[in-house]
Amino acid sequence: GSAGTGFRAPSIDELYGVYPGFVGNANLNPETSLSYELGVDKEYANGASFSLTAFQIQIEDLVTYQYDFVNAIGTLVNAPGTTNREGVELAFNLPVTDRVEVFGAATLISTDDGAGNHLARVPGREYMLGVSADMTDRFSGSLTARRVTHRPMDTDASFTRVEMDAYTLVDMQLAYDIGNGFDAYVNVTNLLDESYEVVPGYGTAGRSVFFGINASF
Repeated sequence: GSAGTGFRAPSIDELYGVYPGFVGNANLNPETSLSYELGVDKEYANGASFSLTAFQIQIEDLVTYQYDFVNAIGTLVNAPGTTNREGVELAFNLPVTDRVEVFGAATLISTDDGAGNHLARVPGREYMLGVSADMTDRFSGSLTARRVTHRPMDTDASFTRVEMDAYTLVDMQLAYDIGNGFDAYVNVTNLLDESYEVVPGYGTAGRSVFFGINASF
């Protein structure tokens, strides 16, 4: 278990930024937080592992966006009261053979913006399932799927409350040990080219492929 405090000062843009449709707020207070975490881990003789973690974070003076309809401009303010996030996460790793492993996690989150509302852009459920394998002594890969659901309603550019759909992302990683401390890799994010939005009206990347070489000395 653990407990800790946090502190985040407002950024320069948050304090003094001036852009079309937005002006900063020089009177913002820093965010402060108090967090707790309690967990249990279990390992088995066959290499399998299991973990269960409960967590909570309480934030004072959360910096949040607010639109001033009188002056027709957006700004930032400190949210009143205490903003709360709490939940549990369950995770596991399961060796299928000496070269193949299945892993996964499920996270359940409950939030409160201080006024009894769910925090925007914080999903209530997130699930992950993946498999990794060493195909040969040098060639390895993994495939991971992530499902995000129970997303709270959000506000689009016209200040209309809209439903936020659940989405699923699949990522793939391949690596080859060239030797002498060098590894070549290919990463494919959003393998199925899912169309989704984290913020209403703002697009996200479709299928993306990354190539590279890692060197260890």
